[in-house]
Amino acid sequence: ESGAVVFKGIGERNSVKEALGIFMKNLFHFMIKNPVHFSFHEQFFRSPGISAKAREEGNQCYAPLFELYERAKSEKALKDYPIPLMAAFVFAPIMDLVHAHRNRELKVDDRLLGRVIEMTWAAIRS
Repeated sequence: ESGAVVFKGIGERNSVKEALGIFMKNLFHFMIKNPVHFSFHEQFFRSPGISAKAREEGNQCYAPLFELYERAKSEKALKDYPIPLMAAFVFAPIMDLVHAHRNRELKVDDRLLGRVIEMTWAAIRS
């Protein structure tokens, strides 16, 4: 369900930076609107009890993101870090923003979200 939403608006013509920004915005808004999905996502990806096979199957919904990483590496648009590390740099800021927003610690608007996306891009671009 989340895979269909978080990749909406991303196509071959988007630059890596544009695609990543769209993905991060979509992910944030999806997780805010779907708190049960957010909780499941958090538990699934952080649980040591999830088998490698189940984790691999769960990651399939994010296959377009992994393909984007590979494209970016071939275009030398991103640093050549392992995919799990790159995913951490993309997912962690968004998931932490969702927590802060849900806990009313921080009001996340489009401007702030855009700044976080720029910070993420600065950390991972070549």
